[in-house]
Amino acid sequence: MKSVKNTTSAIVFTGLVLSFWNLASLAQHTQPEPVGMLWVAGAAQLRQLGTRDGALLAALSTGGAQDVAVDAERRRVWLYAEGNLSAYDFDGEPIWTVPVGVPPAAARIAIVDQDGSLWLAVGQRLLHFGSAGQRLNELTLAAAVRALRHDSERELLWMATPSAVTAYDALSGFEVRSWTTGRHRRWTEPL
Repeated sequence: MKSVKNTTSAIVFTGLVLSFWNLASLAQHTQPEPVGMLWVAGAAQLRQLGTRDGALLAALSTGGAQDVAVDAERRRVWLYAEGNLSAYDFDGEPIWTVPVGVPPAAARIAIVDQDGSLWLAVGQRLLHFGSAGQRLNELTLAAAVRALRHDSERELLWMATPSAVTAYDALSGFEVRSWTTGRHRRWTEPL
């Protein structure tokens, strides 16, 4: 049997959100070779496709998806659509949906590998949710978030706006360092 590392990524383009995960950890128990899944979120549906043959494995009505992310370790798919954050299992069954309570805007999701929580950036808000959907923290930012990524090696949440790149502690939400972009660039590390 081939050894394949689990990989997770999300790509957003032209109203379509993609997230891919190699299902290698289950392959040894259920199939002779690793199988991949591709999660595609569009205007009305979240679809799970098999990467080996493109077969439709699941299709869920979701409304207008803004972002989707896969937590391979916990076998969970996170989706932000129409002001709601939803969690699904890998069979496409809904686990829960919670209203986010902020005006809908462009959104980004970053999963915290350590505890399965996630950060959701919507417009100028950065919200931290536990794996059961409970809100843990909320930050209001000076500008709308353009990009959001979790750095599992350093346990940092990296967030980019048009004028800055900021690192937060992934669990507490405390700002760790910031780099201001533009004309007057500077790097700061709060005490």
